Amino acid sequence: MSGDTQTSRLLPADAGLLYPECKIQQPPRTKDVQANTTVLIGYSFNLLSAMAKLYEQTGDEVFLHRWAPKAVRMLDWAYSQTLPNHLLNITDPGLGKGWDYSDPTSSGIVTQFNILYAYSLKKWIPYLSQANINATMYQRRLNNLQKAINDHLWSEELQAYYHSEAYQDFFSQDANALAILSDTTHLTGNRTAALLSTMAQQLYIPKGALAFSNANIASGFAQQISPYTSGYHLKAAFHANDAVNAKGLLHSIWGPMSDPRHANYTGCMWEVMSPDGTPGLGSLTSLCHAWSAGPTADLSHYVLIISPSPLALRSGKSHLRLWVWPGHGENILPPHGNIMVDWSFDCSGHFNIAVSTPVGTRCTVVLPSSLNRTLEVQDGKVFRYKQHT
Repeated sequence: MSGDTQTSRLLPADAGLLYPECKIQQPPRTKDVQANTTVLIGYSFNLLSAMAKLYEQTGDEVFLHRWAPKAVRMLDWAYSQTLPNHLLNITDPGLGKGWDYSDPTSSGIVTQFNILYAYSLKKWIPYLSQANINATMYQRRLNNLQKAINDHLWSEELQAYYHSEAYQDFFSQDANALAILSDTTHLTGNRTAALLSTMAQQLYIPKGALAFSNANIASGFAQQISPYTSGYHLKAAFHANDAVNAKGLLHSIWGPMSDPRHANYTGCMWEVMSPDGTPGLGSLTSLCHAWSAGPTADLSHYVLIISPSPLALRSGKSHLRLWVWPGHGENILPPHGNIMVDWSFDCSGHFNIAVSTPVGTRCTVVLPSSLNRTLEVQDGKVFRYKQHT
């Protein structure tokens, strides 16, 4: 990610957009690209939130101070495109291509773009003050935006956030997943569980999850399984501690792609799939596509070992979250040094774990929910826990 940002193209100050494309083996850029548009505004927001995620994972202060001002430029551009009701309004259809290039462009008030804007604000606000940027205004904008999304874009009939003002009879998978990830669903009676239920009822098919609910076909949108948008769905299920949906998505979508016995197995994740589970663009389908590898980050974050916070890392504290998973040993490399985690279940089904941390750090170990215990490891000591009953 750090290398990607060196080659990504940031548009000049009069626009502020992040241009989410670069060429293979393109050298690092030394100045902004002289252009004022992008055809992929959704990807631009994705890049913005990914930058915040990188800082969250590394605590890299040099990265933060270089990119926070550029991130704010795009957030300010987005605010300049909002209506008096606080919703983002994309007036230029040329900005609104989606992940499936065969789908119609989206413009006007589009739920996905509004929630992506909210998610980007949500990810960046905790770190702006560390980059000497006042976060108060951006928090106020986020509050107003999330209220407007809930007031205007939620459909009682669909029990989901509809696609856009132009298409109110169906919804998109990624927009609704991001509503959960941005905690927008928490602000009006906590719609998270209901929304995940709607997505399961309307999107799940035997071979995975559709990227849009069924009424999309009449509007010219393709009916496909997208590992890209399903990655957000998976992340939302983890975020909501919904193990049933998380496991279902993992097994139905990424399970077949990971099976060496599959006719199209490549050892990598595919770009898109048809409803029958075959490569979605036929022979043109990329069978090694980075955007489909969402579980790689999500399993690391939610299942395997550690969820760092730069604010905590700077004060010498890391947070460890564990789910039930096969035993393993792993090294984590936060700024203060290695954290070693090794855990397993013995033949009797009892849980065992050993954690060691660098001197001067403190690690909060949250054991699996059935054990209902939280323990502290600090100052270079080795912590061991063995379940007896």
